Order: sequence, then C-alpha cells, then structure tokens
Amino acid sequence: MLSIPAGSSGGTGRCGTGTIGWLPGLAASRVIFHFTPTGASWMNQVEIWNGIITRQLIRRGTFSSARVLNHAIRRFAADWNADPKPFHWTATADEILEKVRAVTSRMAQLLGATEIGHVVEQTA
Repeated sequence: MLSIPAGSSGGTGRCGTGTIGWLPGLAASRVIFHFTPTGASWMNQVEIWNGIITRQLIRRGTFSSARVLNHAIRRFAADWNADPKPFHWTATADEILEKVRAVTSRMAQLLGATEIGHVVEQTA
C-alpha cells in the first residue's frame, strides 16, 4: 500500500475518482491519500521539528555510527518532551507576503538575466 500525504487547496477531505485518475497504471485501491489543509498541516510541524533537530543536534554533533546518531536523536526527543512548549509564529501575514514579493521580484530578475552584469550589482 502506498501512502501519499497531499495538501488540499480546498481543505476538503474527499478524494474522488477524478482526483486519483492522474495516477496512470496504478490501481486506486493501492493508494491512500491523506489530505491536509495547505499551510496548516502536520507536515509543516514535522518540517519545523526536523529543522530544530538538525540545527540543535545534528549539525553540532559528531556521530561515529547510525546507531549513535539514532540514540542521540531519541535522547534529544526525550529531553525536548520533558519540557514541551508550543510553537509560536512570530511573523505577521504582511511580513510573510512582503518576503514573498521580494523573492518573486528577485527571481524574475534572475530568470530574465542574460549577462552576469544583470545579476551582480556593479560596485563603483
């Protein structure tokens, strides 16, 4: 059985035949879709958690084997869970949208560049 997490732009939990019809050659009975609301899914929380472990444990450590790394991750999770705190969003919607606009604008500049001078700012 293949399990596919999928974001749902409409936030609905239904999966009709049209939705899975795009999987060519794969019987619908062999696929399970888990729909989650876009932008508010458990996947975002998993990504945040993986980022925390990466920054606070993995990049700071040296591990002699996968077994040692596995033990370190389990110990980190146990310590984290001993004093749990909720995640707090610190950016406002306006701040996020401004960053999206800035990145979109810069990407448009990069995609339209034909010379290195169009990408790299000239210094006087």
